[in-house]
Amino acid sequence: MKTWMLVRAGDVSQRLRVWLVGRWRVVAGVSLLSLCVLLLASSRPFSSVYSSLHSTTSLAAMATDLNDQRTDLARDYFSQLTRRTLQELQARSPHDGNASFMLSAPESDNTPTPSTIPTFTIVIITVSRKRPRNTNRSLGYVLQSGAALDSLVKNDPMFLDSRLFVCNVDPHPANHEDAVLLKHYLPYVERYGGSVVPALSRLPVPGSEQLYRDVKLPNIFDRERSDYTFCLQAALAFPSQYYLVFQDDALPHPHFPAVLDLSLAKLTKAQQCLKDQSSSGQFLTGLFQSFPTCLSEHPPYMSHSLPPIPRLISPTPNSTFGYLKFYFPERWQGFALEQQRLLDLLSMGCVGGGVALIIQALVAWRRKAGWEPSRTVLCVGVVLTLVVVLLVGRQTVNELRRVSTFLYRLQSPPDCCIPAMLYPAPVMPQLVTWLADSPGHSKVDLRVSDFFKHHALPSYFIAPNVVRHVGMVSSLFENYRKPVEEFVLFR
Repeated sequence: MKTWMLVRAGDVSQRLRVWLVGRWRVVAGVSLLSLCVLLLASSRPFSSVYSSLHSTTSLAAMATDLNDQRTDLARDYFSQLTRRTLQELQARSPHDGNASFMLSAPESDNTPTPSTIPTFTIVIITVSRKRPRNTNRSLGYVLQSGAALDSLVKNDPMFLDSRLFVCNVDPHPANHEDAVLLKHYLPYVERYGGSVVPALSRLPVPGSEQLYRDVKLPNIFDRERSDYTFCLQAALAFPSQYYLVFQDDALPHPHFPAVLDLSLAKLTKAQQCLKDQSSSGQFLTGLFQSFPTCLSEHPPYMSHSLPPIPRLISPTPNSTFGYLKFYFPERWQGFALEQQRLLDLLSMGCVGGGVALIIQALVAWRRKAGWEPSRTVLCVGVVLTLVVVLLVGRQTVNELRRVSTFLYRLQSPPDCCIPAMLYPAPVMPQLVTWLADSPGHSKVDLRVSDFFKHHALPSYFIAPNVVRHVGMVSSLFENYRKPVEEFVLFR
């Protein structure tokens, strides 16, 4: 019996060696692919193996070092600029007359038209944060966002007619050192201090005679919502067609201008298509047939690697969408039991199966043999692809969309998180009033989402993120640091 078992084992071993020798290319290819996948997963945050190879302490040190490098670059940027006097900053700001903007003021004959007002007003909302105990350096978040957005406004053809200002909502504005530095370079508004437009420091709360600067709110979420409302209301003193609202720890991705251009053009064309169909009495036909067609027709792409050309879009304040959201935390963008993400996983598996069939066909063609689609090869391709994408993480797979700005997509927005938002001008007054009338202890991001749901205004999130979040230290809770993986995602 033992002899038979030994002979049987030797026979199996011999067959295995013959199979391996005959298919050494396949074995070598699978081994090389496995090694590459493991190396990729070990270097990508949010992968299945990354956290096991890196400690939280080492990641925090890496994130802090990256933040210090960005802060140094931002300081160098401003050191090369000429400091502006208060009079020069006021020349770049609206007059006091515009600052008295009333939320319910009727339009007059002197109201600027879309062709005469800037396309964008950009506001950076900032507040000081408590420094970590082991450093005397400032966190520099507002310096980084200020440098990035000021460079964007000055150099990108899409933003040349735009206005940028800093909204400092710190209760002690003089203690916010980074914001004080920016007062020499950028127009500024302070909730509890001065402003380049003095009237903006005396803004009343909508529906009340009380000034924002006199409002005392003990709850942190109420303070955050009130600060956000104040900056939105201050932004209305800068007439424009769209308002870009950045928190101080949000940095635009290099693709931000091109993706924003394409997204606005796509939405504008789709809305015009539906408007034309509804005016001709074919609303349902336009909704179900023309809307996808309009969204699929991309405008010519303005390449930022080529010499500047005229802006592609002529946005109008008659836009009917609610907002564009540019950021959602990467740690919440992994695979989950949600319809959209399960469809993403299934589609990736199908692509992998298709690639496996193509490889099989190429091998058969090279051997000049007949070929028929193999279910086994298809299933193996699907399974291997699913294993790979689950190992490296959905966030890593989504990064492949950055190959081209045309691969970014508009999708339904999550309720959470508003580090960077775009609002059309028509929705701003009503949004300010809504936030000012919010019940106590409600979070500002959820109240913003509730407003657009209440008014049935379609809103969108651009995926993957076109804004980077660098604020590892929270502005709401002292001694609280957010999960560090997303702060080393971009190096």
